[in-house]
Amino acid sequence: MYAVMDLLKNVEVDAILGPQIPDAAPLVIELGEKAHVPVISFFPTSPILSHSKNPYFIRATQDDSFQVKAIAATLRRFGWHQVVFVYEDTDYGKGMICSLVNALLENDIRVAYMMAISSFAEDFQISRELNMLMTRKNRVFVVHMTTPLGSRLFALADKAGMMTEGYVWLITTALANSLSAIMNSETIDSMEGILGIRSHVPKSKDLENFNRRWKRKLDLMNPNSSGTELNIFGLWAYDSIWALARAVERIGVTNPTLLKLKTREVVKDFASLGSSSRIGPRLVKEILNVKFKGLSGEFHLVNGQLKSSTFEIFNVIGKGERVVGYWTPDKRISRKLHSGETLESSITSSNELRKIIWAGDSTLTPQGLAIPKLRIGIPVKKGFKEFVDMKKNVHTNETSYLGFSIDVFRAALKALDFKNISYEFFPFMNEKGEMNGTYDDMLHQIVEQESGVTMLVPIKHGIHRNMWIFLHPWSWDLWLAVIVSFIFMGLVIRIMEQPTVNTAFAGSPNRQLGMTLWWPFAALALPERGLVVKDWSRFVLVIWIGLAVILMQIYTASLSSMLTVDQLQPTVVGVNKLITNGYKVGHQNGSFVKGFLLDELKLNESPLIPYHTVKEYHQALSKGHKNGGVAAIFAEIPYIRVFLNKEEGKIMDKLEEKYFGQIITSIGVASPMISTSDDSRKLRASSFSGLFIIVGIATLLALVISEKSYIWSKPVALAKEFSIRYLSSQSSNGSTELVVAAQSTTQVHDDVESSHDVQDLVGNNNEGTSI
Repeated sequence: MYAVMDLLKNVEVDAILGPQIPDAAPLVIELGEKAHVPVISFFPTSPILSHSKNPYFIRATQDDSFQVKAIAATLRRFGWHQVVFVYEDTDYGKGMICSLVNALLENDIRVAYMMAISSFAEDFQISRELNMLMTRKNRVFVVHMTTPLGSRLFALADKAGMMTEGYVWLITTALANSLSAIMNSETIDSMEGILGIRSHVPKSKDLENFNRRWKRKLDLMNPNSSGTELNIFGLWAYDSIWALARAVERIGVTNPTLLKLKTREVVKDFASLGSSSRIGPRLVKEILNVKFKGLSGEFHLVNGQLKSSTFEIFNVIGKGERVVGYWTPDKRISRKLHSGETLESSITSSNELRKIIWAGDSTLTPQGLAIPKLRIGIPVKKGFKEFVDMKKNVHTNETSYLGFSIDVFRAALKALDFKNISYEFFPFMNEKGEMNGTYDDMLHQIVEQESGVTMLVPIKHGIHRNMWIFLHPWSWDLWLAVIVSFIFMGLVIRIMEQPTVNTAFAGSPNRQLGMTLWWPFAALALPERGLVVKDWSRFVLVIWIGLAVILMQIYTASLSSMLTVDQLQPTVVGVNKLITNGYKVGHQNGSFVKGFLLDELKLNESPLIPYHTVKEYHQALSKGHKNGGVAAIFAEIPYIRVFLNKEEGKIMDKLEEKYFGQIITSIGVASPMISTSDDSRKLRASSFSGLFIIVGIATLLALVISEKSYIWSKPVALAKEFSIRYLSSQSSNGSTELVVAAQSTTQVHDDVESSHDVQDLVGNNNEGTSI
């Protein structure tokens, strides 16, 4: 601070280059702002600092917040979705958190943990933090630190065993851009296998010539110097001075090299510091407009900072480094960078990076997560050894673990392709070789998880002995709909088949009523007999037989299903009945099911009876709760399946597949929460409403279209009779006598077929023809 104030107050400088310490930047920028002197920084600074908020601040480097896009793309390329962010506990280190988290979230990557390390931390403090990181499952670390702290971090990480196979380290530009400064030191040995993101410097003739001059002059100044490589910060510094020189030339400063040699004042505070530069505002404006091709590439300031371009992705190998790919502003990763590269070739080249040597000299891409050794607890049981069984070899003292659950576990590991996972089985037992507590006690050793529970009950018999069993397939509304359909069909046929046409419907009213009710049954029993005469009546007959056949087939199937499933009805349905009646309930001994019954289903402990084996299950259910057994047994679903398979075999498996998709045997499986009833299995009229509507519409259409039907011929006869009377009255008014033979209304209908016939009989009234 005092050095800057001295330059501003005593030397009266017109521009400041620096500072080289990131945390000093905010103060230097504030002083430059007060003195109206531009501060040109070519070293890393916090992304929070910007030209928009500080007009006299010019960042001649790429914004650190821009590199997060390259970091996110690299992490996504390898399929890592969780990372740990390790950063320097300074304003510069913290300034990247927000932009990094947002960029990672856009790529479906989550920051699982963030660790801040002070620049003044001792080695033991850093080691303690590293040991804490080792306890986490995350193995992908993004490091954002300057060179002094970063080099210490990796040296300690190597000692802690965190530079071995499985670990992934990715460094930001803060350390990667200055990595050449430690490339020949012992520190670089501990960084082998890391990935880095740094600014790309394009090759050019000017850069080659400058490097030669730089090395030649450095050798003359210090022949014993080993650090001859110039990093990106040196190139940015060189280009920044060129940009400042160009801006000064544009302003036209006549004598810029003269320094005022006067007695310097001791500056104690900057409150008295005023504007010391007359050309500061003009100089800032000219610097922002400078564009040229420098040693670091294209020098072009956008919004007060160097325009971002390409980033290199490199891999540290031995005491050297190797560029494995590039990231360009269009968010693409490519293996090679060509100036004439087209969009299509860029997409193709982005599929693969060059071969990477990871930490621990591994060529296999790390999974990014630590998979610890699994300890698999084995319960000690007296029964149901089909699931888990332990056998100890007395000669080798080795224990083998067999059973369904063991095989499923191993098959799952194989299917999931967990090649590097290790596990061990250990029996959950005490010194006596017995279960070390209950099943619940073993579950509490891990994150609590319970398997499915179901209720096992004996079946009840006797429903099929009910004398009204034949009524059960259909509900009352479906029976009513069928009866109404019978009556409706009989009435339709009665109307269409008049007694004068079909003598079967002739006779007294009682006989006709009986025939109307009898006809639907006769049509089904004797379909080959000539019960109807008219064509439209035969059409209705076909519709009726089709409806009846469908209903009969459904009724037969439903009744058969009921008689079969009737064998499978449980004696107890629902937990409420168990509670209200105080029935005894069984459960598997040592299982968590007992706690489930007490805590979740709210059963009392007194009626709960533990059982061990399949034989005990069978005996308890066979006796029943009235004879010293139980009304139901609660157990895990796999154990219930084992019991059912031993009791019944494979016949019930076929019934399960056919009807319900669950185990169906002479011992029923019922849900402890759901009650069922016979009514829920009955067929209702609503299920066949579409069929009844189609048959009804077709029948009514046939009734209307039939011209010989009763309801159609009566209105026609009345209309014809009215026409004759009308014509007769018209003839009388014209002095023409119309004599009509005495005929009944029925005879007129039989002899006169249409109004044309009437006209022929009446004749031409104008000629006076009479009948």
